[in-house]
Amino acid sequence: MMIRLGTKKVGEVTHSRVVDGDLQTDRFSVKIPLSVLSDEAKDLLDYWYVEEFDYAYLDRESGLLVLVATHEGVLPDGYEPESLED
Repeated sequence: MMIRLGTKKVGEVTHSRVVDGDLQTDRFSVKIPLSVLSDEAKDLLDYWYVEEFDYAYLDRESGLLVLVATHEGVLPDGYEPESLED
């Protein structure tokens, strides 16, 4: 299924299903071209290298597809994190 903005293709969603006995596994893949993202957004995704999203939802009020990922890591003693606003 194509994702369109007006007449312009801006991505796609695919679905696959595997049934093994009484277990059904569904997988949805959302693909949005990098060309719709700003350079800053691409750098942010590249910097964090998100491989897997925790969850996604459709925010119909704002018209957005929201993909959420969480990464946790242990900081070394004495580490001073950089400000995200710099």
